[in-house]
Amino acid sequence: MDEFNFPKRKKSNQKGQSGSAFVNLFVNDQLGWIYHNIDQANDFGIDAYIEIVENEKATGKLIGIQIKHGNSYFSNKSIGGYKFYGDRKHLNYYLNMNLPIIIIILNDDFSNNLWILFDLKITDSTENGWSLEIPDSNILNNSVIN
Repeated sequence: MDEFNFPKRKKSNQKGQSGSAFVNLFVNDQLGWIYHNIDQANDFGIDAYIEIVENEKATGKLIGIQIKHGNSYFSNKSIGGYKFYGDRKHLNYYLNMNLPIIIIILNDDFSNNLWILFDLKITDSTENGWSLEIPDSNILNNSVIN
């Protein structure tokens, strides 16, 4: 087979897909909400939208989510959690959105899954990018809806 040239599936694409599938399952099974996936061709910093369901009614209330999957997102340990670094273009994109944004980081084996609501007040911005701290206590579980 090596004599033929085939398209390659990069490890980053596989990680992105498995991270999205994990969050999709969590949103549907644990929260009972709706997961609206964004096709990669239209992914500019939001991987999916979550639609809140209340009393079995789709409310139309949306939350944008950015999913990052991999141990590298846990390499910048801080006092109370982990430092997350983002590109300036995504900061501008998030600031112009008219709905809440949640950033989710997942380690390789999904044993450590954290989230944070994006907020400019907790974001350190520089000319090249931005960062925020995702607390260890923000575990991705049913308490997200409280």
